[in-house]
Amino acid sequence: MTDTSVERRLSTILAADVVGYSRLVGLDEAGTVAAIKRHIAELVEPKAMQYRGRIVKLMGDGLLMEFTSVVDAVLFAVEMQGGMSLRNDGLAENQRIVFRIGVNIGDIIVDGDDIHGDGVNVAARLEAMADPGGILLSEATHAQVRGKLDLNFESLGEREAKNIAQPIAVCRVLMDEKASSRMTEIQAIERRHRRTLVPLAAALGLALVLIGGGVGWWWTQASQTTDPTVLAVPDKPSVVVLPLENRSGDAAQDGLAGAISEDITAGLARFGELFVISPDSAARYRDGSKTPREIGRALGVGHVMSGGMQRAGDRLRVTVRLIEAESEAQVWSEKYDRKVDDLFLVQDEIVQAAVTALGETIWKSAAIRLAAKPIKDFAAYDYFLKGKEVFHKLTPDANREARGLLAKSVALDPDLGDAHVGLAWTQYIEVRAQWTTTGEAPLARADAHLATAQEKLGENEGIHRLKSKIAQARGQFDKALTHGKRALELNPNDGDLMASYGQMLTTSGEMAEARRWIEDAIRRNPHFPGWYASALSAVQYLEKDYAGAVTTLNRIAKLAIWDRRYLAASHAQLGDAAEAKAQVDAVLAKNPDFTLAKYAPTIKFRRPADSEHLIDGLRKAGFPE
Repeated sequence: MTDTSVERRLSTILAADVVGYSRLVGLDEAGTVAAIKRHIAELVEPKAMQYRGRIVKLMGDGLLMEFTSVVDAVLFAVEMQGGMSLRNDGLAENQRIVFRIGVNIGDIIVDGDDIHGDGVNVAARLEAMADPGGILLSEATHAQVRGKLDLNFESLGEREAKNIAQPIAVCRVLMDEKASSRMTEIQAIERRHRRTLVPLAAALGLALVLIGGGVGWWWTQASQTTDPTVLAVPDKPSVVVLPLENRSGDAAQDGLAGAISEDITAGLARFGELFVISPDSAARYRDGSKTPREIGRALGVGHVMSGGMQRAGDRLRVTVRLIEAESEAQVWSEKYDRKVDDLFLVQDEIVQAAVTALGETIWKSAAIRLAAKPIKDFAAYDYFLKGKEVFHKLTPDANREARGLLAKSVALDPDLGDAHVGLAWTQYIEVRAQWTTTGEAPLARADAHLATAQEKLGENEGIHRLKSKIAQARGQFDKALTHGKRALELNPNDGDLMASYGQMLTTSGEMAEARRWIEDAIRRNPHFPGWYASALSAVQYLEKDYAGAVTTLNRIAKLAIWDRRYLAASHAQLGDAAEAKAQVDAVLAKNPDFTLAKYAPTIKFRRPADSEHLIDGLRKAGFPE
């Protein structure tokens, strides 16, 4: 009998340990421990973020990790070994920290944040067999990356392993010229001399800029870090806007503080000359435990914007500051005391000041999207924020509740265009999720809401994003891509728009381009929301990387109904009938009327073979006809 209370999943596991740990500790315990901690913090953790890995636990002499993608896990392993090779260069033998690594794809048991099971045990045994500085893969892992990576592998046959019932088929990553080519990039960055800080105004050929009341100021350009263990800072001004601290003493104002931060981010993201981190990733640093330097290195940006918000009655105070991440020098700061109805004006001024600080030519060459006008009725905006928050729960009841809140918003302020966009989303999602309603009617209602929104907002990337999705739902692939491209023209930095465009490319059969856009979205939003993984898993499934799709989907904290459909199909294609059935049961629990006959007409891929491929997986999983 299977214990159904135990959570199991297929995952990619990486185990690593320090060669000769006991000897090194015997020679210099404090120095060895400090060196390992430094390598973990400076190399392993940033690389794990880059390749969407999770450090499950750290031991004194090693670590256990879990990855979304088999390919990412192997690339991480190669680049980690390359980074360590360079870090050890020139050190005495008794100071070198050398890792050996094992990577396996297999079944694991999830225990809170920890993982156990055969999949973990095999990875640990592979690590123990590996040469110093080497990487061993299980043959199952090798099968998933074969032909996808420009690396050479050597089969070592079957090996007996302690406490493993069956011999393990083992494959070694050859650390030859191909592996070195992966290392060359990281080593070149490491060796590059760190640039001296220079005034950005001089670098861009700009004069001093006067802001608000004739106050003059100057600032310095972000240093491009040379450390390969952090995400590389782009060759353009880059920034993350941290969530504003709610200083009102009223937790109910947290939503307003977050909304202001998101709108400032959206305003900055409209400038293609900037590199802007998405709000989802920024939210990871709201607790203030990380320094600007640490945040800049973790996210790969040169600047950090932070501040606070305080609301008292009809008055609103917003304070913001822009910090050069590496030096932690304050570039610019400002305080705004206004009536709460002037919120949009405040956000607009903050964007203007920040973009001017990040390069005057950017500001002069781009159009401002934010409407510089007061909010007619702040209660309407409050209903909009609440409706937006409820909508993201993605359940039928929450969708109905969100629609009611948004309806109240537009009743109070018919000119609040974002609320009309929100209402359109509540209609579209009925078709996407197939909770209760399918067909053209909800899409037509969404069109009507978007038409009203466009009257209020004009050209808006959010409107084009949803128009793209509606066109795809109707099988209008060229129209979907056109709207997706227009959204990106209006806001070229937005990770959500990039991932959405990747989805449109997926439905059009352009898998390589789709993957590129989704991965770019993940770079802009390293702590990406679950639906980015949904988008990536669709590409993986259609490319027949079923194990990769399962691993990706299992990283989503809360699976949506469409995630469970792909997860069921992927497990079925892998021959895992029990796991497939579990997902089928979960879908039918939410939507008892779901059948393949009803669902098939809503699957919209340009290539008929892709639709047939998905239906084949769903049928194998056991969905009712």
